[in-house]
Amino acid sequence: MNGQTAKGEMWTMDGGVRGLVLAALCLTGLLLPLYAHAQAVTVRAWVDEATVERDDIVVYRLQVEGERFGAVQTPDAPQTEGLALVQPYPSTQRSATITNGIMQQSLQFSWRYRPLREGTARIEGATVQIGKEIHTADPIVVRVVSTGQRPQRRAAPDPFDDNAAPEAPSIAPDDVFIEVSPSTTRAYQNEEIIVTYRLLFRPGFQFRQLRLADSWDAEGFWREEIEVDNHPIPETAMRNGERYGSIVLKRVALFATRTGTLAIDPLTVEADLHAPRRSRDPFGFMGLRGGFETARLLSPPLRITIQPLPDGAPDGYAGAVGQYRMTTQFDRTELEAGESTRLRVQISGRGNLSTLEPPTVEAPGAIEVYSPVAGGSVERAATGVSGTRTFEYALVPRANGRFTLAPVTFSYFDPRARQYRTLRGDGTTIVVTGEMPGDERILPADGIAGIAHAPGRWLHLGRTPLYRQTWPY
Repeated sequence: MNGQTAKGEMWTMDGGVRGLVLAALCLTGLLLPLYAHAQAVTVRAWVDEATVERDDIVVYRLQVEGERFGAVQTPDAPQTEGLALVQPYPSTQRSATITNGIMQQSLQFSWRYRPLREGTARIEGATVQIGKEIHTADPIVVRVVSTGQRPQRRAAPDPFDDNAAPEAPSIAPDDVFIEVSPSTTRAYQNEEIIVTYRLLFRPGFQFRQLRLADSWDAEGFWREEIEVDNHPIPETAMRNGERYGSIVLKRVALFATRTGTLAIDPLTVEADLHAPRRSRDPFGFMGLRGGFETARLLSPPLRITIQPLPDGAPDGYAGAVGQYRMTTQFDRTELEAGESTRLRVQISGRGNLSTLEPPTVEAPGAIEVYSPVAGGSVERAATGVSGTRTFEYALVPRANGRFTLAPVTFSYFDPRARQYRTLRGDGTTIVVTGEMPGDERILPADGIAGIAHAPGRWLHLGRTPLYRQTWPY
């Protein structure tokens, strides 16, 4: 390299140096995508308290976070020194965070440990497999002290005024809250119920992070998660004559599996909010003094009354509830001896399609009906769960002739009409021609066959029968 640093002159490079620089730039260009990919998923671990008392419980948490990631295998509990595992199977928690309009998903595992003695305890780094990659968290050291020796937590001071006491939260209960809206609070067993959770907030509030915290469950229900917008745009909603911003947090379709009054877990959300300071800000600016505040929001409790289905169910009813239609189709009805045919039954409509029982196909004894192969597709939309369920049966004749099959029937309960309905396919006749393979005799198919006498005779072996010998006894 040559040249001067004086004003008005330029740096120049010789060929060797220029080649090194170009190689470095190319290597950097190759590494940057790899680095970005490596940063797409992060794995970190922590404990709720780094200093605990002898009788406390240590909660260890392992979190996988990213905009998207592959299948995560449930990890084993990390090894420890000075701690005993009291919860061998981890608790799991899924959450979603909206940061600057970008959805970040996370999956968290947690274990509980009990201190064995005072002093320093250690938790080795947990290992988790994500897709084909294996990630290991850093080890954690926990200090165990005697009862009453753990230091008290102190409130964070105001960074703008050392003499000022911490301000009380400026978030009122009616400023930001979660609203739960079920499509109904009284339904039949296995009837669809759409439950929507919305976050409502007054104008002027800003969110830096929004996390679905704690586990959510609906015991006694089959549930179908309905996808919500990962990058929601707040809508305007009116509540009690006041204007709010509204975001859908969660939407789920529930189908009760038993009767009675069933409770649904509240939805818990943690949010970092930027709220207007109404008292100390004469100019009406957002509260730069206090910055963001962390709020824990809980939806109201929800109970659904589930009533049993009415009497009068038709024969063969298997518990389907909703609105359906059915079609049946054979791929062919004229067969040569030794051939088979397929029956396709398609049930479409709205309801809990995932748990539909296949209809029963009644056929003469000379035709063997195999268990169906199930398929289809389910669409989970804001209006409910709908789609198509298909069942394919293989039918194999064991004799030639002309056989009539009864129509396929499917019964369901329509909650709108509050009555049972039965769908019926077309009756079909199958004609089998030709000789059956082999020279075997076909026994009566619809009755009881008599005893078959094979030709032959008993042979006397000239031995003493076993029951007359001594050694077996």
